[in-house]
Amino acid sequence: GICRRACTPLDCDDVGAECGWVDDGCGRAIYCGHCPEPDTCGGGGVSNQCGCSPDCNGRQCGPDGCGDSCGDCPAGEICNEAVGQCETECIPRDCWDQGKDCGVVSDGCGGSDDCGECDWPDTCGGGGEANVCGCTIQCEGRECGPDGCDGSCGECPPYTACDADGRCQYQVPEMSGAWYVEHYFDVRGALPEFLQDLAGPMDLLDRWLNECDFTGIGFIDDYLCDLVDQFVPDWVGDVVHILNSIYWILGEMRVEGEMRLAHLNPPELLSGVEDWELVQVRYPDACCYGDPGECHPHQDPEFPECANIDISRGDFDFGHVGLEVEPFTARIDITPGSPPQFTLRVDERRVRIEYSKFVGLVIDLLIDIFTGYDSLEDAIMDIIDCQDIQDLIDDTFGDLAPDIRQQCENLKPAIVAGVYDILDQIGVGWKLMRFSGPATLTVEEDDPPWGSVLGRKDHESSNDGSWQGSFNIVFEGPLSGSWYAER
Repeated sequence: GICRRACTPLDCDDVGAECGWVDDGCGRAIYCGHCPEPDTCGGGGVSNQCGCSPDCNGRQCGPDGCGDSCGDCPAGEICNEAVGQCETECIPRDCWDQGKDCGVVSDGCGGSDDCGECDWPDTCGGGGEANVCGCTIQCEGRECGPDGCDGSCGECPPYTACDADGRCQYQVPEMSGAWYVEHYFDVRGALPEFLQDLAGPMDLLDRWLNECDFTGIGFIDDYLCDLVDQFVPDWVGDVVHILNSIYWILGEMRVEGEMRLAHLNPPELLSGVEDWELVQVRYPDACCYGDPGECHPHQDPEFPECANIDISRGDFDFGHVGLEVEPFTARIDITPGSPPQFTLRVDERRVRIEYSKFVGLVIDLLIDIFTGYDSLEDAIMDIIDCQDIQDLIDDTFGDLAPDIRQQCENLKPAIVAGVYDILDQIGVGWKLMRFSGPATLTVEEDDPPWGSVLGRKDHESSNDGSWQGSFNIVFEGPLSGSWYAER
């Protein structure tokens, strides 16, 4: 119930307030709002007025929090606004500047840069440098072949090739195909000794022809000796000499033929077949044929060619002489080196021959060459015309002369039978040669290497290649020899 003076409240404008709470003059508080950032109410130092208090404590530069700056940086420096400090200016370096081409890298100024990805087979950092595309070379334990990075772990030396494990391995030379081959066999150790006596059946004829030992009656034998000169052909001495030399003629045998090789699995193993086209025996006195007087075959400029007697495969067939060269196997040995050495080692070979027929063929061939007769039998049976001799003796001596014709006729078949009796001691049927041996392999550098020559052309003297084995004629005896082959 007390009367008072009326109070008119003031508003914010009346009191000049922009913000905050103020008294309206009538005992009540009124709110005058808030300030937009960065201002705060009373921030400028005046109550209820919007204002900003600069924050440059410890700062050299950058915003002061009130839309102004705490200062400028000198030339060459820039403001690190986060801390308000002047710093040396940082120029960001991109991937190109840093030589990087993959992954995320720092730009050197607090930022980063994505440099991309690598193309296969490269990986990021694979070459050992971070953020650079590169390939990790995989050559540990390898000496050749791809390194996994489009490169190579190394090259192999000649005559070798890189295997799947990256190791250089010697290549097996290519050997398949046809080869010309020649052999030399020394079979004297296997020949039966009775062949040395093959001239034995000719002894009686020898006495007649060379010693004039016919009747034991001197004046008759002298006359008969003159008749020998008249009636006995000159080639009879050749026949006797051939028979006397047959052991030495047969003691060495040379062969020419064609060999065909094929690789097996593994390829260093080979199989082979061979055809003997020519068998050759050597009769040194052939170099003296038709040469009267003393002759020295080994001094002949054509020796040994003049002494060679060739027997073709056709001669074998014509003479019904069986010859069978069996298939064989071999292997290639490689001796490491620069260059490596290659050797072909032939396993035991087997050749079957009807040897008694072969000896007969050789004798008949020599008789044909040096007498003109087809065979030894034909030559012996026609050596002397026994009837003409008997007639001449009868006309001269009458009953004083014995029956020379009959002795003569009896002698000739006895000689033939004696010769063939000796040959029969060899025995009918097949005789087996066994032999094996090595030969140096000459290889041409290629991919793969190419085998071109086996042994040496002078194999008989160099013994490269060589044969060792046996020959079972009557009894088994040693065989030795040599061989050579070329493409």
